[in-house]
Amino acid sequence: MRRDTIKRLARFGLAVLAAALLMQGHALLMLAQGLRMARYALPAVGRNPDLTRALDGGVGRRPSHPVSPGPALWTDLADALPGNDTLLGKVGSLCWLGDRLVVADRREQRLLFFAADGRLLNTLNGPAGSGTRFDALSIVRCAPGGGSLLVADREEGKVWVLAADGRVRSAASAPHTPQFDLYLGDFALAPDGRWYDSWLGSGHTAGPYLSPVEWSRERLVRAWDTAGRPAGAFGEPVPYASTVARRVLNRTYLALARDTVWVLTQGDATVRGFDRRGTPVGAPILLAVSYRGAEPRVRVDSPPRGNPGGWRGNWFTYQPNVAGLAVVGDSLFAGIRYRDWTMALVGPKGDRYVNYYPHSALEVFDRRGRVLRSLDVRGRAVAVASDGGERIAVLSQDRDGTTHVLVAPSGTAYPSAASRCSAACAPGASK
Repeated sequence: MRRDTIKRLARFGLAVLAAALLMQGHALLMLAQGLRMARYALPAVGRNPDLTRALDGGVGRRPSHPVSPGPALWTDLADALPGNDTLLGKVGSLCWLGDRLVVADRREQRLLFFAADGRLLNTLNGPAGSGTRFDALSIVRCAPGGGSLLVADREEGKVWVLAADGRVRSAASAPHTPQFDLYLGDFALAPDGRWYDSWLGSGHTAGPYLSPVEWSRERLVRAWDTAGRPAGAFGEPVPYASTVARRVLNRTYLALARDTVWVLTQGDATVRGFDRRGTPVGAPILLAVSYRGAEPRVRVDSPPRGNPGGWRGNWFTYQPNVAGLAVVGDSLFAGIRYRDWTMALVGPKGDRYVNYYPHSALEVFDRRGRVLRSLDVRGRAVAVASDGGERIAVLSQDRDGTTHVLVAPSGTAYPSAASRCSAACAPGASK
């Protein structure tokens, strides 16, 4: 028997045994999850060329050790004051509106406004004075400076730009997703009411499945004027060979500072800047990659009979290096670093399943991609928000799905002035 076959069988057996120990007596669930774990444990044949291209970033990057994170005195808002744990049981999105932290409560479908110390200041069940209630809050984004916020509601199919007091400044239909409107992506809001979105920003595991011709019309970011009318699109998705890989490896996170839209593409761990006309700003920022991960599992269903261009179920799974993007101090960035991915039981009690789960850290980096500070984060970090200055908050999830809103003390994640690149310096320069 070939040595590589023996190794694969050994990994299969160990995976099934690990699942059995984790499940502790739930026979049917144990068997199903054990097989699922074993399937992921078995290596794919060869290395996926699209993932190789993403991790290399076109310049031959190779995995390296991440910066070791230091401890951080995070304030968990759920523990800050009595009753907060109930308020923050199911958080979907967050942003800083000046010195207030706005949290999208998906359980009660409302916005919660907190002080940095965890005090609840007020709530908003819908756009003030509109007579409309939120139905499926997908995302909340605040404009730099804290004068306004954007709220996207999937079920209502609406995007509202609200003043700081919650009153409507503008309303528009939610941007279209190719093939269907199943989900919304990521957004960024400018102080003057212009906004940007990227349907690629969604973490949804389902489609759409686009042909190469359809992909030729797609861009990373779409711009919208103050009335919610299309105002252009920019940024070329990396043309990975698999059109499913194009959707997943080009997943985007948006951040805005002044007139620059910053875009993190997750697969290649790269940040790109664009001005309001869509012209690239400086050179791409190549972040380090620290983990290759198990080879992706790719699935594409056969097209429906008689409708080759219609819906096709598809997914592409891998373990990313980075996520999230926020501007810190007008010239630096904050993002999430994943490391040490391992298999674990995740999900609420009674509905657990085996999946990969990482350790997380918050990294502050400059325009060269140099990490200036790394802070350990509880659970799996899924989003980061900054007021553009010293306030930073992180949304994280425990293995059981419990969400946490973690706020860093002022200045904790903000490097000293000596290590910062000033707003006036050219991209890639430092001082």
